[in-house]
Amino acid sequence: MSDVVKYIGAFSVDELKEIVVDNKKRKQLLSDLEIEREMDISSFVDFLLSETYELLLEEKRSQALILLKRIKPLIPLSSRENYVRFYLNLANSFMINNEYEGARKAAEKAKNMAYKINNPELIVKSLNLLFAIYRTLEKDKALEYLIKSKQIAEKNNMVENLVYTEVNIGLMHMFNKKINDAADSCKKVIEIVKDNAYSSTKLHMASDFFLHLFSENQGLIVAPKYKSMVVDGVNLVLRTLSKVKNPNEIAKRLSILTMMSKISDEQVERILPLLLDFVKQHKTTKKSILYAAIANGLGDYKGYSKALSIFPEALKNTKKLTDDEQQRIRKNYAYLLANAINITMVYDLASSSSDIVKLKNLKIKTDSDSLLGKPGVYKYRSAITDSDAIFGLKRNDIKKKIIENLKDVIHITPAISSITHEKKNEEIIKNIEILLINAITYENEMCSLLLSGSTVNEKSLNKKKRIFDGYQIIGHIVPDSVVRQKHFEEFDILLIYELIKSPQKFKKVEIVSVSENVQKNYLTIIEK
Repeated sequence: MSDVVKYIGAFSVDELKEIVVDNKKRKQLLSDLEIEREMDISSFVDFLLSETYELLLEEKRSQALILLKRIKPLIPLSSRENYVRFYLNLANSFMINNEYEGARKAAEKAKNMAYKINNPELIVKSLNLLFAIYRTLEKDKALEYLIKSKQIAEKNNMVENLVYTEVNIGLMHMFNKKINDAADSCKKVIEIVKDNAYSSTKLHMASDFFLHLFSENQGLIVAPKYKSMVVDGVNLVLRTLSKVKNPNEIAKRLSILTMMSKISDEQVERILPLLLDFVKQHKTTKKSILYAAIANGLGDYKGYSKALSIFPEALKNTKKLTDDEQQRIRKNYAYLLANAINITMVYDLASSSSDIVKLKNLKIKTDSDSLLGKPGVYKYRSAITDSDAIFGLKRNDIKKKIIENLKDVIHITPAISSITHEKKNEEIIKNIEILLINAITYENEMCSLLLSGSTVNEKSLNKKKRIFDGYQIIGHIVPDSVVRQKHFEEFDILLIYELIKSPQKFKKVEIVSVSENVQKNYLTIIEK
């Protein structure tokens, strides 16, 4: 309970009135409250009404009612403006408790007095409150109050109230499926805030209305009538976001803007540079989050190429990010890469109970030379743990997109003689196909992916030798330069992506399959 409520609430209604009307006692009361001692009765009532208003904003209704009960007898001794404020507060207290009829009666009293004293500010407050009340009681009448409030705002150049009323008129049109009328309201709002010295800290209502309307009705984005308005709306949102400190709130809206724009190549060309320039100029230390939001918003636009061209910016300067933020960005990057080359990605596996997720101490034994080196045992990290994801590749994709496409440079080596993990089950190699994809970069860094067969072709089940249709990446050898980054969730899928899209980045590429010396009940990928 606030100090003011505790102090004032200790007096009965009559006791407080008796103190307030006595100048000497009132000064002592003001001194006890540590506020200005020379307040007259009206100023003191105004002070209590302001305290009540703050309590109602925090939905502390019971405390607000303690003050309202004691203020009421003082209203006849105060100004008529305070009469209006008292009933506005009373109406709000009813609304918090969903007592709309009581709220209506109180708001009507406030409105009538506001008109009587011809105070435009209090008139629009009363009308706006009646709009909020009738939005529940009688929607058609609610719109009438909004229009009246708008008219008074226009007459008295009350810009903030013009924005408030036009936004709510637009929202009512939107909910009534009158989308063009809603867009016209949105256009007016944008013009109002664009043509006036309107504070950037008060733009949230206008910018969120634009986002809400155009993200849910994307046909408006390409409508000739609103084409230029869309860019103005984007600039409105960016102006609003320039005052926002939370990078996640900014990211959410940047992503929506990007998704909106990609309905039209023309709008992408107009809007995307604005978004990228905004991020470039923004002072946040977490620009990575903002670049990632734009890339995620673009998604599959132009076959993911546009999004993937932006993601490297998101991976720069991630030191200021938390571990969770870094992981989320890299997993989002991995997801886009996987989709771009039609590879499945099952993610967020940290809490999975699956045995395959828990494989530890993976080791491959080879019986002939490979890019790994001489015949021997090679240790692999758990790719699933590092990626917090399982990537699934189809047999045909590996054959066509890697083996056949790189036939002039790729080397095929049947050399895997066994695979073991902490349980040391050396029978695995006989029943499950194991495959390595090795690559050496021009920096002479060794990269290796360990794949295991995951799905069997049903037609091959009745044959002597099965055929695996699908494979999962379960292990990898990662260069030290990558491991030092701590987070490299995208490593596996980026390697596959670059082998398919940019094989020239690698000095040597190799597929290592199961050794011919192993007795197995399946056909390897290089056999068929």
